[in-house]
Amino acid sequence: MPIVKAAPPPDEWTPEQLATELRTCLQVLAPAAAEIELAEPMKSGACGTPAPLALRRLGGSRGVEFSPPPTMNCRLAASLNDWIEKVLQPSAEKVLGSRVKRIIGASYSCRNVYNNPKLTLSEHATGNAIDISAFVTADGRTVKVLSGWGPTDRDIVAAQKKAEAGKAEARKAVAVAGATGSPKATAKVPPLNAEAAEAKPAQKSPGNLQKTEYRRETGKTPQAKPEPGPQKDAAASNDGAEPKGASAPAEKSGSASKDVQVTIPKPATTKESMFLKRLHEGSCGLFTTVLGPEANEAHRDHFHLDIKIRGSKTPICR
Repeated sequence: MPIVKAAPPPDEWTPEQLATELRTCLQVLAPAAAEIELAEPMKSGACGTPAPLALRRLGGSRGVEFSPPPTMNCRLAASLNDWIEKVLQPSAEKVLGSRVKRIIGASYSCRNVYNNPKLTLSEHATGNAIDISAFVTADGRTVKVLSGWGPTDRDIVAAQKKAEAGKAEARKAVAVAGATGSPKATAKVPPLNAEAAEAKPAQKSPGNLQKTEYRRETGKTPQAKPEPGPQKDAAASNDGAEPKGASAPAEKSGSASKDVQVTIPKPATTKESMFLKRLHEGSCGLFTTVLGPEANEAHRDHFHLDIKIRGSKTPICR
């Protein structure tokens, strides 16, 4: 007699689960002036949520619109309402001088962390996280995380390492050229900062060439001008100094030259950057996970906010 395998559990929530989640929604969203649209229960394996909603607005007439409306669970929507009142709008008004009227982001996505099958289920898979890429202010400005944050710490460190590598390469070139006995071997050591990169090389004097000026009113025959030297006549002046902007003579062929200039970026100090960094720091007290451009390359262009329940009470804030 063939063995009949039991059917897999249905991809749906039980009536008890649905009722519990709806009660939770009413409780946590009651204090919020939320404009939402309830969606059908979602369940696909471990993904989904019993009472998903499309979040259109939080905070009433002076609140924030979400465009396009992200799909999430009710607890995340309630957390975002607190965040808008306590962190977002105070930060925007203090730094930007205008409140935020629209948030651009996304929430639900049935996937693992970083879309990596070897990692755990993402908080996005249960509507428990939101990714925010931009903010639009009431006076019409759009502040994007990607362009507004500025250079990250890892950008600065990478530039410093590149500059150090350039210096090492230049020293190596000098050592190799010196070993061959070439007196013409030179190497230009790259600067380590933006100020040094902008410094101009010392100018060489063209010599004491004198220019005789012919005056029509004297009626005298002008003296012969000396033959031009290596520099053009136009480059010579009465005091023997080279004119502004003149470049140093090119190195002779056969010399070993390394001219690697690396500009070391500095942290941004724009209002947009200060707003985003203030917002990131303030978010750490209201969400259990806050990831931004400093976390890694995957979060360079957005903030990840979630309310994952963990054993530790210390939030992850990067």
